[in-house]
Amino acid sequence: MRRYHSLNSAKLLNIAAIGVLSSVALAGAPTISFHPAGSALKVKLDGKIDSKTAHVGDTFTATVDMGKSPDYFGLPKGTKVEGHVVEATAHEGKTPGSLALAVDDAILPDGSKVEISASMMKMDRANFTNDHGRYMAKNMARSGSTNYVATGALVGVGLAAITGSDLLAGGLVGALIGFLIANSNNMSAHDVTLRPGAVFAVRFDQQAQFVIAN
Repeated sequence: MRRYHSLNSAKLLNIAAIGVLSSVALAGAPTISFHPAGSALKVKLDGKIDSKTAHVGDTFTATVDMGKSPDYFGLPKGTKVEGHVVEATAHEGKTPGSLALAVDDAILPDGSKVEISASMMKMDRANFTNDHGRYMAKNMARSGSTNYVATGALVGVGLAAITGSDLLAGGLVGALIGFLIANSNNMSAHDVTLRPGAVFAVRFDQQAQFVIAN
């Protein structure tokens, strides 16, 4: 009987050890952050971009705004998106400045980059709805990657661009999405300035998933 109990105790210890190792393995396993087409990230620009000083090819970053949550559907706090300047023309005389941006990648807190196909848009109720905490685009009829154009003088065109109208849906930029905005309420010529903290939406045009190391 003693040997019987001794064997059972050994088995129990082995089972317990396997359970602990399994828990450790699961705890260290990566998680997947999935984002369907049409879902969006709310982002805030990290630095100033001005049509007077920007150059084509300059890169910029914007940080995903998660509010008070430690993550956004698996994306950890500190996740950013990176893009580049597609067009930058300084204001000169009566010619207004113009600025075009495109989003390229998502950057995880560990520094790894994931290429994304996404559109940079205005974050508002006209374009997006909140579906149980996830931002979803109301209209996904437009496919592909469109570069919107607006200048410092064409305020109406700028508004059309950022609200997703088809007014300027003619310029395609590969798999990138352009975003242009004027920062004035009058029709006088001026440079286009995007300041740190400016809020945009980055809408996924194709589903994306990110492997998050734990």
